[in-house]
Amino acid sequence: MGDSAVFGFGVFVVLIFLAGVAFTIKEFQNINEDKQRDYKNKDMNIKKETE
Repeated sequence: MGDSAVFGFGVFVVLIFLAGVAFTIKEFQNINEDKQRDYKNKDMNIKKETE
């Protein structure tokens, strides 16, 4: 009983950890995409002003 309970808990912890990592990576990508979009918009605005 003891070993299987510890093993089950370990798997549970690993799953939570992986889910957290996946969520963090996804959020990080979203933030980067937003920054790139803002940068492109600023770039376009600068080009419009210089023309």
